[in-house]
Amino acid sequence: MPGVIMETTSVDGSFQRQRLNEGVNGTLGSHDEKGFQASAMNGPVHVNDSSALINGKSPGNQSTENIRKKLRILDFAHVKRAEFIKLLVLSQWSRQAAEVSRLIDIQGFIRSRHQAYAAAVQVVGEMKRDLVRAQVANPDLKTALEVLSKGRVDALPDLDAKINEVLHNDGLLGCFEFLNGLVLTNKVNTLFRQAVELTQNLWADCLRIEFLHRTLVIQYWPTKPGPKSWLEIGVQRGGQGSGGICVPHLGFRWMRDGQQANHTALRFDTKNLDIERLLRSVIATHISHMLSSVFAKLRTYTLFSHNKLMLRGQLSQTEPGDCHLEIQLTSSRFVRVSVEPLSGAMIFGHPDGPRPDAKIAASSLEEILSRVIRLRCAAALEEIESGTKAIGLEMVSQRTLGLDARRLFPSQTLHTAFFTHPIWDRHWVVAATSSMDGDGWWLVRLPLQTDADRPSPSAHLIRNNLTTRHFSCTAGAELVHGLAGILAIYANARCLSGLPEIHLEPSLEKLQLGPDLEVPEVTFRYNAAMLPPALKILRPRGGRYLRDSIRLLFHGIDHASQSTVLVAYGTLQRSLKFLPSLLSKPETSLLMLSPSGVALRLLVPAGRSVTLHLFERLQRLECVLSIIQSLIEKQMTLLACSFSQIEFAYGPGKRFRARFDIDISGPSLSDHIDISHALSMADPLFRMHLRISFDSPSPHRRVQEALTVALNHRFPKVGISPTLGYMSKTFPLLQCLDQITSAPTSSLVLHVTVRGPTDFHLHYPQLRSRFRLCARPQKGQAVWLLEDSNRPPLPETGQVSHAVHEKIYNSKGDGWQGQGDGAISEVEKVGDLLSTLHACLSACPPEALRPETVVKQLPEAESTQRTTGGAPIQATTRRAELPNNPDIITID
Repeated sequence: MPGVIMETTSVDGSFQRQRLNEGVNGTLGSHDEKGFQASAMNGPVHVNDSSALINGKSPGNQSTENIRKKLRILDFAHVKRAEFIKLLVLSQWSRQAAEVSRLIDIQGFIRSRHQAYAAAVQVVGEMKRDLVRAQVANPDLKTALEVLSKGRVDALPDLDAKINEVLHNDGLLGCFEFLNGLVLTNKVNTLFRQAVELTQNLWADCLRIEFLHRTLVIQYWPTKPGPKSWLEIGVQRGGQGSGGICVPHLGFRWMRDGQQANHTALRFDTKNLDIERLLRSVIATHISHMLSSVFAKLRTYTLFSHNKLMLRGQLSQTEPGDCHLEIQLTSSRFVRVSVEPLSGAMIFGHPDGPRPDAKIAASSLEEILSRVIRLRCAAALEEIESGTKAIGLEMVSQRTLGLDARRLFPSQTLHTAFFTHPIWDRHWVVAATSSMDGDGWWLVRLPLQTDADRPSPSAHLIRNNLTTRHFSCTAGAELVHGLAGILAIYANARCLSGLPEIHLEPSLEKLQLGPDLEVPEVTFRYNAAMLPPALKILRPRGGRYLRDSIRLLFHGIDHASQSTVLVAYGTLQRSLKFLPSLLSKPETSLLMLSPSGVALRLLVPAGRSVTLHLFERLQRLECVLSIIQSLIEKQMTLLACSFSQIEFAYGPGKRFRARFDIDISGPSLSDHIDISHALSMADPLFRMHLRISFDSPSPHRRVQEALTVALNHRFPKVGISPTLGYMSKTFPLLQCLDQITSAPTSSLVLHVTVRGPTDFHLHYPQLRSRFRLCARPQKGQAVWLLEDSNRPPLPETGQVSHAVHEKIYNSKGDGWQGQGDGAISEVEKVGDLLSTLHACLSACPPEALRPETVVKQLPEAESTQRTTGGAPIQATTRRAELPNNPDIITID
């Protein structure tokens, strides 16, 4: 106990101080005696020389022994000073003995637990090893034969002989002590045998018995969780009897829930030994104590203290079955609370019922009270539960949810009933509260496992006095519809309220169901530029295509997907009359209500936020509108559009088709996202990837990969205008390649490597000639530049080089002109330049062609830094061995 520890510490501190003072005095005395003896041996010291004075003072005795004495005194002073400091610390600790003792006990307990856990493996191993030596003792055949033949064993002492021996040695008093101990031991053995018989009959598996050193320990309710309860019966030394003699007697101790209990009310008959009667009396007293505690706790509640509900109890000290409590739950329902004598489980049942309704193994006072409150709540909310059970609402236990209703709801709330629905998000429940002031419906958000700071659950009142409604099937269906709608709207409004510059209307606190269970709508301000970085998508800078105001409405429940339907309404800055007719029919998430009105349809479980995906789709819609505007400006014909694809026609006569594919990578609607964690991220959650593809007749299909790379690189800054410009620049060139392919075949092989949308490398492996054809700006206009890539020129290509210089570099044609070391061409006339070059090389003499020089693999300098390329074109009469490389366009 802390008080005892403090007193002991104070007494020990005074004793230590006294001993330390005595030790100091004794040590000083010994030092003085040694110093006196040393002075006597050295003799007196006389100082007559005035020159020996230092500062007018005598130097004193500077003998070796005297110096040693001073050093010993100095060391002694240091040691004793340290001891006094320690004593001072102990004295200060004694003022806080309780805390210090508790800290020491905790440290000792932790150390002992650690040592016990560390030694557990070794103990188990040693136990396994020792079990090998455990063997059944050999039968004593000699003693058995003697018993069978004589009927007795001469080796065992006889009682008369033992009494005579004790009487001879210890006298009459010793004989009395021997006989008294023998009788007490026999009584304990008798009780032990009775207890063993109980465990073999009615009390089987309900008692645990131990018999050690003439002490019988009986544990009852062994399966009951928590601290254990047991009886201890054994021989106990009593006080001094007549004549000052200590007479041992049969003692009794009762441990209730791990603590020693007062057993003065129990009657322990040591003459008529009956262990079952003693057990029943102990258990009845224990049950009476438990029910009395429950009774006192319930009387503190207003319902019972003001006699609004009846509370009655019956207790007994001898029979456990006669102990029970009768509790009134409602005006027509009662419950009887009792304890099963054998197992200690709490029993809840109807007062007139033959069988209990439920058993609870753990029967602490808190659990009993919680059970009574839940029963009262079930009775008060029975009308709601019976009216909503058939339409999908499921009641959820508060303990399962891990909620504390006292923190969520007003203090006058008696208890709550939580409901969930299959189409609701698992992080939301609806609570119906019951109190003396009225009943209500609440939305409760459960804490998420992924929340970093683990915020407390929050509740929002959505309707008062809903329990007064008559719950028919129609009314129940309307209630479920309204609860799903308000849950879907509130969950999204809650996320929107945490974003900057949103301006939610109405405010979060005013979102409630209407008088006829109408679900309100939410209006918020949308501005993509003001969104947090995690919610932004890289889209073209510049104009805005949607107005600020966005309305979010609940449009019922989609029973096919078991999800709620949320629709976001927006208005375009400019009307697009042709857009509704271009929308793909399978596209159900994007609706055109009018030339200037759009609607986004989202399916999501009620309670799950679609805020992130809503902003993603709004920004994707602006990207789609930006692409459409650019196509219209380039006078291309739109064929169809959706959230993921835009198809258009281009080229002469609009006979070529292409499409932009819009892919968004990121979490899906089915993924749960922690909004607070997502907003703290610096990188965007959603990433957009654009891809352009062409149909088979289009010549651009060979460079679509290069165009896709350029499209994704420049789209966030300038949109698709550069990509459309690349298509315009490369169209004559790629069309010329188609013409060369469709021309009569020859033995000349051409490799075309696409390094970029406007960068092509031409390689004639048989002629060992390389050329580069790229687009460059010149005087504000784009031109094609043909360059010789042979550095330095090979000696074998002299004839080829002479022909190229003569017919290309030093010549000119329709829209192109040689530059001495290359050629320059207009964009529309680059096909004539390429045709002239191919014709020039095809006209080389046959001895210039070297089939054995066709390379098997591209050089390293040409294979590196390659980004994308087109699909191979094969129109051959004699196939050469070429590498399987998609970046190569081969023309035979």
